[in-house]
Amino acid sequence: MMLRVERILDEAVASVKNSDSYVPISVKYLNNDDKYSLGGIFHHGWLNHQTSFVDVKVSAMTNKITEVSIVLMNAVDAVETLEIERLDVPGRVGNLIIDMTAFEGEHVVRKNIDFCITLKDEKVYALQKTLEAHEKISMGNIDFILDAQSNIVGLIFSGFTEE
Repeated sequence: MMLRVERILDEAVASVKNSDSYVPISVKYLNNDDKYSLGGIFHHGWLNHQTSFVDVKVSAMTNKITEVSIVLMNAVDAVETLEIERLDVPGRVGNLIIDMTAFEGEHVVRKNIDFCITLKDEKVYALQKTLEAHEKISMGNIDFILDAQSNIVGLIFSGFTEE
């Protein structure tokens, strides 16, 4: 999804999840934010063919993810169980430090990415269509799927029901 991880800190991250009618799912990482809001927030957004939208907020001071939101504008995609099984890769708990070069000097970056969104087993999956899962990093209510180059290629939101 075109956002690259620079490194992974070996630490657990507390998350706060929220679900409502406007932004169906958002997960905040309050401890990852700049305590004094000195550096601002960078937004990296992914828009798919069905106009569903994923927004990742990154602190300019800490280079850590402070919030991930997903807006489901249209029907979710059907994904075969085989696709979900491909996500069974080595995993660990960690805190992602983002490579800020993806922002190209802009505070807001929007990318048209070929990804699908599906619901299965009380989880919401946002997966890049050409997914090559290499590693899974758990940050509270989200598992970040990384490829071999440490790009984020998928997100698994847990703790939410299919309703």
